[in-house]
Amino acid sequence: DIDNTTKASVGQADVSITGSAAGTYNISAIDYSGALNITGGVAMAENVGVGAAVSMTDIGRNTQAYIGLDKDSSNTTRKGTFTTNQNLTVKAENNGFLQAHSLSGAKVSESKQKDPNEGQDAKGEGGKYGVGISGNVSMTEITGGASAYINGITFVGEKDLTISAADTTGIMTVAGALVWVAQQDASVGMAGAVGNNYKSTTTQEFNRNVDVTLNDGKMDV
Repeated sequence: DIDNTTKASVGQADVSITGSAAGTYNISAIDYSGALNITGGVAMAENVGVGAAVSMTDIGRNTQAYIGLDKDSSNTTRKGTFTTNQNLTVKAENNGFLQAHSLSGAKVSESKQKDPNEGQDAKGEGGKYGVGISGNVSMTEITGGASAYINGITFVGEKDLTISAADTTGIMTVAGALVWVAQQDASVGMAGAVGNNYKSTTTQEFNRNVDVTLNDGKMDV
């Protein structure tokens, strides 16, 4: 399991960021998480073989970029002034690539080193039987979110203000099962595989309890 918290912030204070050359200042919180989970199981037997594998990738993320108060704070008092004469971007982003792969196999066959008359007889038939069962589950789950915001502060800017939140995480899940049964008489083979992706994430961009003044620019939220 992966449980990440990533924050970039400027708190409730009187802050002035200025520059003589045109440019963009950034307050950015970025979580890049990569995971590769591979599992496998193989069973080999003369009469009954069972192979199984389970692969699970579980990740939760709390990514925040903000000016002022944390969005979960119970404080509602507006305090401090953030001033800048340049473009400003407040950005929270989750990205990366998560993979979960599983493969299981079962092989049932007669041993070449034994007398063919030895082994497990099928009841009432006088012959040999083989049973092979193979199954696996591969799952990937992503929860949490990315939030970019200004909360509980006065903002005064000369140019553009951009508030951006995004989740561009990629997911790959692969599950496979294989059965090989080779017996003289009765043979049964069963194989099953399940692959599942679950993603429950949010992205938030907002201003709360804030006084924004842009003298020569625009706000993009």
